[in-house]
Amino acid sequence: MTVSADITVLICAYNRHELLSSVLGSVARQTLQPVEILIVDDGSMPALKVGSQKNVRIIRHANNKGPAAARNTGIKAARTPYIALLDTDDLWRPEKLARQYEVLCAASDDVFGVFSAFQRIGRAVRAGKVSTPRVGDWHRFFLMGIRSGPGSTLMFRRSAFVETGGFDEALRRYEDWDWLLNVTRSGKYRFLCLNEVLADVLLSGRPDIKQCRQALDVIEKKHLPNTGKTSERRLLRAALAVERAAIARWGGNYMETGRHLLTALGAPEILLRELRLTLNMS
Repeated sequence: MTVSADITVLICAYNRHELLSSVLGSVARQTLQPVEILIVDDGSMPALKVGSQKNVRIIRHANNKGPAAARNTGIKAARTPYIALLDTDDLWRPEKLARQYEVLCAASDDVFGVFSAFQRIGRAVRAGKVSTPRVGDWHRFFLMGIRSGPGSTLMFRRSAFVETGGFDEALRRYEDWDWLLNVTRSGKYRFLCLNEVLADVLLSGRPDIKQCRQALDVIEKKHLPNTGKTSERRLLRAALAVERAAIARWGGNYMETGRHLLTALGAPEILLRELRLTLNMS
């Protein structure tokens, strides 16, 4: 007998038609099945089709609006109190939903959601397991970036999302980083993390450089003035510098890369984290 729970699996997709069947297959193999699978087709051409799979709904944007808008649309339309995000280029291990649902249902009301360790696949550099260390201050943790989650590993309470606000639809990149900084700023909510690999995350191609730069500028203007402690401002500046260094390297501008890395020296712990990720030591 199939066991299901009041979970919406939210898949936001723009084109990538060839990946959809694999993603849906990883949901179908879950030991705990969701009540619904909601696909937000963010203006794909041609429109996405999934056949007759049970409990699947598709909501379509007439035009591509970006991942932030697609997630907002999906979460608003979800019919359940728990939501699990799944990107089209990632896959879940069979026990993923069951493990997180068990933990989240038993958690106190201040727990926004649960994410897990995951396996990075694709490029040789940075491939391997990624887990999250014990975290005391979640806002400070996310000021350093989101190298270790949550992405396709996150299951969260829809009510907490509604209370704290959605994704900034002006951002085409780094929208999840911006969102998590907003969620954790007040200190009301925290996260739990299972140190189990419950998802396989594909290290996909490089994103649009212009969109990345614009998004980082927005995040700096939004969050740096609201970051009160000197030590936290130092972390955020360094995290932004690391991202900008990577973008400059993608564009072949190595002088700019070096300049941003010098700024990142203001928080050596962030550079150490980057080195450990590169050497597969996480």
